[in-house]
Amino acid sequence: MNIMHGNLNIYHFDVYRLSDSDEFYAIGGDEYFSNGICIIEWGELILDAIPNNYIQITFSRLDENSRVLKLKGTNDRLNNIIQEVLN
Repeated sequence: MNIMHGNLNIYHFDVYRLSDSDEFYAIGGDEYFSNGICIIEWGELILDAIPNNYIQITFSRLDENSRVLKLKGTNDRLNNIIQEVLN
């Protein structure tokens, strides 16, 4: 985990080495959800440990130098936030 301190802390987890969500709980990963923004790479590996309100960001390769990002919230409030950011 990497921590970026600021007015709002950001916690970055790269969980591709974990075998399941039990390992995520064992390292106390779930304790960070209420303390700032959590960015979780390979989140589908621990989906049952992630709170119900999140924004999923999916990267796909358009070509060697370009990527397409798709953002999807799990509820209307988050989808509205995405729309505000994109506009």
